[in-house]
Amino acid sequence: MNQHPDVYLEDLCFNAQQAVEKAIKALLLHRGLRFPYVHDLTQILRALCNCVYPHLV
Repeated sequence: MNQHPDVYLEDLCFNAQQAVEKAIKALLLHRGLRFPYVHDLTQILRALCNCVYPHLV
């Protein structure tokens, strides 16, 4: 299963979470919107939906 022994799943998941967090926060900043200073993707996604896509809430 592990085709790349130098890549750790924990590191991969951490970097993926960071990339998603930064992308969502960048979108909120681009739209001039405020966002919570947290690392919880659920809270950040709620802020995105509430501000940008209220019809999806």
